[in-house]
Amino acid sequence: MKIGLITIGRNYFIKIEEMIFQLKAASLEEGIGYVVVYYFVLHIIYPREIKFVLGFFEGLFKIKKTVQSRALNYLLTRLNF
Repeated sequence: MKIGLITIGRNYFIKIEEMIFQLKAASLEEGIGYVVVYYFVLHIIYPREIKFVLGFFEGLFKIKKTVQSRALNYLLTRLNF
């Protein structure tokens, strides 16, 4: 299952497989937060290509960490997350 974020102007949409839902996100950051939450809620493993980035957002949004990485842990520690 693939999840993605689509932005059109100031409107944000989340795409899950072939379905698209409009988000009530006020910013791109909030839209990315929705993407992380949908992966978490639907118990989907992050794609390898974006695993580190979404793991970073897990730290920012303080949700259960699913990405185990020394580099990521070091970065979040240095940023006080």
